[in-house]
Amino acid sequence: MALKAKTKEPRRVHLDVWQGEGRRLYGDNVATWKFRCPSCGHVQTAMDFKSYGVPIRSIDTRLAFSCIGRSIAELHPALPVAEMWGTDLGYGCNYAGGGLFRINPTVIVFGIAKETGEEATRPVFDWADPLPTGGSHDHQPEGRERSGEVNGHPEGP
Repeated sequence: MALKAKTKEPRRVHLDVWQGEGRRLYGDNVATWKFRCPSCGHVQTAMDFKSYGVPIRSIDTRLAFSCIGRSIAELHPALPVAEMWGTDLGYGCNYAGGGLFRINPTVIVFGIAKETGEEATRPVFDWADPLPTGGSHDHQPEGRERSGEVNGHPEGP
């Protein structure tokens, strides 16, 4: 008998709802929004990427998508960066959201791409802190949808 891996479907949320969550948690300065790597648990912000010398133009493609450890390993190879699913030694791990293992727990939905007619999405890390609505954003009771999520909208899958 083959064992079947149990995987949790990522939370799907529209961009405007996701941005509203970020503002409620951390304010209007996006550079201070905190994200937790789903592999090692390291918390990162855009300011962290900047402080390690990641070029500004690269931060928005890496933040909440790949662990900061991946960038640190490139720019500061002497620092101890954990392997994927390793223990965070203070510098994150080498997880990248676009690799073989797609464990980013949230998918941002931008809408339908005009060029392709396909849904435009981006997988991202969860917030580092629970949403202030009283419950954690990643511990929703089975069978219940959060307001604003694509799965709860008529246009969602």
